[in-house]
Amino acid sequence: MNAGSESVVHLKDGRRLAYAAYGAVEGTPVIALHGLPGSRLQYYPDDTITAAANVRLIVPDRPGYGFSDPLPERRVVDWADDVATLADALGIRRFRVLGLSGGGPYALACAATLRDRVVCVSLVSALGPLDTPESTVGMMLPNRLMLRLVRRAPAVVRPGLRVTSALLRRFPGLYRRWLTAHVSEADRTVLSDTAVAGMLRNDLAQALRQGAAGVWSDLNALTAPWGFEMDRVETPADVWHGDTDCIVPQQMGHVLAQRLPQARWRPVAGGGHFLVIPRWREILDALCE
Repeated sequence: MNAGSESVVHLKDGRRLAYAAYGAVEGTPVIALHGLPGSRLQYYPDDTITAAANVRLIVPDRPGYGFSDPLPERRVVDWADDVATLADALGIRRFRVLGLSGGGPYALACAATLRDRVVCVSLVSALGPLDTPESTVGMMLPNRLMLRLVRRAPAVVRPGLRVTSALLRRFPGLYRRWLTAHVSEADRTVLSDTAVAGMLRNDLAQALRQGAAGVWSDLNALTAPWGFEMDRVETPADVWHGDTDCIVPQQMGHVLAQRLPQARWRPVAGGGHFLVIPRWREILDALCE
């Protein structure tokens, strides 16, 4: 196993963008976009699998997470410029993008904006559009309420996020316990793995390093117009989604597969939200074929 290498690039507006690199140094470049919450430490725990797939995995902190500086009032589409600058700094012209959960819309933003650079996209348990009242049907109640209240009652949500982030920073084990109590059996099996549990603990610590800044800006960006038309994303996209996912229900994956012109629908029977762990090598191989 390998914790990867970490570094920071400086963006055009002076902000810092932190990232970590894993896998094969000379492998196929894949930029992986973490979930919500998340950080550059959200990666498959056994790095030898990533290296064996000949993948150079690059995982950046989005603004407000880890060591990446915040970007006030950011939109989903704005992330593509940061990714382009990161790729330039690493000497990467063309690359693939992997979007996990809440990172899915940001992966699509890269495909929509960086059309000549993004070869293909993989969306794993990815959040879909939130533009209809039915969007969150099947989602666990706390997440549904959060997404609804961000726009309707921000004065309630933001203080709650501050308190929750402070609590989780002091008692990080609470997050895994909460997840285990709410997710499917498939996800409980994944979360019981000690290597996965350790990765998620370290990832959460970095995700909340700046308090609730990253989570708050993500929620605002994801519940506002994303800044691009999804049905005009011509980049090939694999849409992986488990049918026991209650964090981001599978119907969101169906919507993505239906609205993306070049989508390949890859449903996973019995798969939960964290299907990326048991399917890691398969997902990488499909992304790089």
